Amino acid sequence: MGQIKSECDDIEAEKTCSNAEVYLSFFKDCFEFYRIRFSDWCLWVFRDNASTNLRIAKLARIPDVGCNLLKFTFEVNAMVHAHPDLRNTIQSVRNTMTSARSELKNSAILRKITDLRPKPDNATRWSGKYANLHQWTRMRNHLIDASADPESDISINSSTPFVDKTTRYRRMLKEINDVTKSL
Repeated sequence: MGQIKSECDDIEAEKTCSNAEVYLSFFKDCFEFYRIRFSDWCLWVFRDNASTNLRIAKLARIPDVGCNLLKFTFEVNAMVHAHPDLRNTIQSVRNTMTSARSELKNSAILRKITDLRPKPDNATRWSGKYANLHQWTRMRNHLIDASADPESDISINSSTPFVDKTTRYRRMLKEINDVTKSL
């Protein structure tokens, strides 16, 4: 047990959390402590985009299996990047929602108006884009009211063409979201 504890202490003390060698050593020590052969139980590493996980797989000489959801996220991000109008719409909504959520005075003004809260955009999952557009659509009138407050720094594009685009893109992303949930 002392060896396992010392590995944990080393990880904490030296802040080597991204160090694949330390992780692999810790995993092997844990398996050894319970008298389990590491090679019998670790047949592959299921990884996201973390380079540490790929390095662990190479060091342990086991295959790494990429995350399909992460691959899909990359594809959706590429689609968004390839369409400037979609990218700009998502960015404008993100800016409005971030301002409404992260600035204390804006949050306070919004709390007086509605129980709805802006949701953070999850950069590592494509569905955060859909969730942000969906929440913006639900909160649009409240955000407009909050932006009218003289104390507010919330900036919202409430023009009809922008609202129409946002609605169209939200529907498009909702279809993708519904398909991925049904898989």
